[in-house]
Amino acid sequence: MTSAGNDWLLSCVPHPRHVQWSWEAGEFALVTSTAWTVVEASLLRSHAVLREFQRMGKQAGPVLAYSERNLAWWLVGDGAEAHLAGVKELSVKPRGWQLPCPPAHVTFQGIRWLENPDGSGRLTDVCDLRSAVETVR
Repeated sequence: MTSAGNDWLLSCVPHPRHVQWSWEAGEFALVTSTAWTVVEASLLRSHAVLREFQRMGKQAGPVLAYSERNLAWWLVGDGAEAHLAGVKELSVKPRGWQLPCPPAHVTFQGIRWLENPDGSGRLTDVCDLRSAVETVR
């Protein structure tokens, strides 16, 4: 279960071996990281936002989907709270929030990557995210 995306995910968490054990057991891992901030949105809106990213010629960073709950989690850089304040469609999760994280390219318990981590460390730009969300309202 190795890939550049998985290697990057593991490099971003404080206990990579625990994450790997969960993945090897066929489960997602609950992870926290200081390498990204998690922004929650509805899954339906996130599909539209990803289409808007394509139209804008922008590339999203990793995005997780949990279809059973109509949720998506965007991995973004620092400053999300300030840049996304007032965007009612988005909820910035606090530091320490546990992200249910499967390995790249894998679906576990209904959670899958819409945009896989590719190992580059690229995160979604918060200004691009705000612009795309406001466009698809």
